[in-house]
Amino acid sequence: MTRGANRTGLKAFLQREAAVGTLVVPTLAALLVGVAHLTQTYALYLALGPAYLEQIDLLIIFGLYRLLEGILLWGFFAAGIYLVSIPLGGTPLFGHVIRVVGWGLFPFVPAAIIWAAGRYYALRAVTYPDWEPFGMEQEWAKLTEYTGQTAGDPILVGTTLLGCGVLLASAHVWVNGVTTACDLDRRRASVVVAIPLGLYICWQLLGSLGV
Repeated sequence: MTRGANRTGLKAFLQREAAVGTLVVPTLAALLVGVAHLTQTYALYLALGPAYLEQIDLLIIFGLYRLLEGILLWGFFAAGIYLVSIPLGGTPLFGHVIRVVGWGLFPFVPAAIIWAAGRYYALRAVTYPDWEPFGMEQEWAKLTEYTGQTAGDPILVGTTLLGCGVLLASAHVWVNGVTTACDLDRRRASVVVAIPLGLYICWQLLGSLGV
């Protein structure tokens, strides 16, 4: 009874926010996700130690990308859910979809921090290459050689799986919101959410394995 009431309450809340809510909270969620993902660049900076000076240009580029990652993920999932829902019989309203997706971004914050912690501890266990790079292309090659040593590291893979597990909370929010934002039953809404989220989780897992 309580579980059903909670689900109904969440669905009603998302239906209201999708229809008449503002983009303030979804935008805040996307920005927080970007800041959380920035901790992965910070983890790399800490692991590099004094060698960070050699990679400072790439660290700045990575940092700027990480800050934008929340906005990029917001757009990716909103577009993915919108497009996937159409062949499944949905009649999505993009404004509704983008608000629902924004509300479901909050679990990405702890997930990103978990991934950053795993990356830091995995990088601490490997050795930074000792050859001298000349130019950004060789700096990139050296950094790739360094981070590539963590592929398949148990800590990295384990924290990646843990972070992906946290994202099931986002799936729960999105399924409840998509039923109204795309006018779908719960079963088809689950499929709509599972496809883009599944692709993202696979991308994270393959990255931790070095594939």
